Amino acid sequence: SGLAGKGHSCLIAASIAVARERASAAAGDSESAIELGLVLLLALNVIGIVALVLIGWLLVGRTLVRRITSLAASMRRMAGGDLETSVNVGGRDEITDMADALEVFRQHALEVQRLNLVEMLAEEVRSKNVELEGVLADLRRKYGETVAEVMEFHRDLSARLAELEDFDRLARDLDGELDRRAAAVARAGAAVGAARRRAAQALGQEVTANLRELAMARAEVQVEVGADPGDDVGILLAANSGAPGLSLASAASGGELARVMLALRLAVGAGPPVLVFDEVDAGIGGQVAQEVGRSLSRLTADHQVLVVTHLPQVAACADHQVSIAKHDDGASATVTAEPLEGEDRVVELSRMLSGSPDSPSARRHASELLEMSQGG
Repeated sequence: SGLAGKGHSCLIAASIAVARERASAAAGDSESAIELGLVLLLALNVIGIVALVLIGWLLVGRTLVRRITSLAASMRRMAGGDLETSVNVGGRDEITDMADALEVFRQHALEVQRLNLVEMLAEEVRSKNVELEGVLADLRRKYGETVAEVMEFHRDLSARLAELEDFDRLARDLDGELDRRAAAVARAGAAVGAARRRAAQALGQEVTANLRELAMARAEVQVEVGADPGDDVGILLAANSGAPGLSLASAASGGELARVMLALRLAVGAGPPVLVFDEVDAGIGGQVAQEVGRSLSRLTADHQVLVVTHLPQVAACADHQVSIAKHDDGASATVTAEPLEGEDRVVELSRMLSGSPDSPSARRHASELLEMSQGG
């Protein structure tokens, strides 16, 4: 089509050139002017036919439109300019008609070109639509069943990306928030530490008072609280007058440790509903044992208290007594628990006092101890 276009362009140019040469040669001759007009009409007819062929063949491309436009303008100049004195009115009219016809062809060519462009754009849109449908299907497969879910996923990723891109500002904000939280923790820790120190002083005084009732008249207990917020707490015992306060692990004997723990429980008060004391009376006896028994009995006002003891003074203070015995026949060992009531309890207390449950004096002593503990 390119070679054909060039050939027809040459034909048009040659026809116009011949017409112009003859017009120049016959400028003063009327007959030559008429002959020239006929030649121009013939050339214009040929140009029209060639233009129609080119429009159908080349689909009225941009190059053809430009050529037809240029040719129409040239025809108008020839019709109204240099040949006006030598060409009769009828010849000028025919030339003008031919130029008008060429203008009509040019307009049709432009319309066809626009239609072709629209069709090309429509095909491009259809191609892009197919491509986008494929992309959308892939997105739904990866990120959500529906378009709404895909868009929600996109919004989440966009928000996350914005956070990452704004990392420096976010880091500064987090550092500032951390400093504010640390300051708030420090203030709260200082308040808690101060409250614990006040409570520690009162607790030490109350435990010391309880030890007075447990036959430790000269003992003093101090409760130390460490640095804020006071999580480290230590209990110091000065068992005798003038003695320095030392930790319970290094300063207290077995009996002293048992009494300090009991005095601490009496001071704290709150606790689980059931309290179990195993060997709380270790290392004590006599009057101290009786005081420990009474103190344990006081705890029963708010708790159920279970005590494992070998002291009759402590056992006599109980509301209920159970005898625990182990039996080993050589093949196996068994443990029995037997509740004691009435005379059986007196017998058990006699055994705990003297080892002779059948002794009348031991039984008499056991009965007196039981009456005194229950009544006191």
